[in-house]
Amino acid sequence: MKRWLAIAVAVLVLLIPACTTSTSTDPPPFGLMPTPLGGVHEPPRGLFEGPSARDGCDDVPLALPPEGPVVISFGGFVGERYSPRCVLVEVGTRIDFHGDFAMHPMAGGVVFEGAAYRDPSSELPYTKAGSEAVFVPLHPGVYSFYCQIHWVLGMRGSVIVE
Repeated sequence: MKRWLAIAVAVLVLLIPACTTSTSTDPPPFGLMPTPLGGVHEPPRGLFEGPSARDGCDDVPLALPPEGPVVISFGGFVGERYSPRCVLVEVGTRIDFHGDFAMHPMAGGVVFEGAAYRDPSSELPYTKAGSEAVFVPLHPGVYSFYCQIHWVLGMRGSVIVE
């Protein structure tokens, strides 16, 4: 019995460092999406410029927010979603993201047909630490984003800048 206990402890000593040292949540290279088997695939052509760039915000009523910063909250009481998910703003409007980025790392990109793709031209910063990120769009366009972990649960959104 003591021998089996010693073997079990030895195995745990070997496994614990392997489980705890891999803390990287860095996303794959821009535009690539990991597949369930560990490979990556390219995004469809025109994904970041076409209607899919709005990432499901076409059916959401959009209104220009009042003057001042727009706050997009996530995590905590909001859960695995962004609130509001879709916003329409003018160039130069300050966007404040509030939530736990360690639990919900945010990447600029689009969720399309069951896969998440990072946008190589997105001005939204990849954020994986802290509780606040600020984005001030300097150009008109669509700036879509998603939670690197919970995108499959629908945790995604867009800032549409006119």
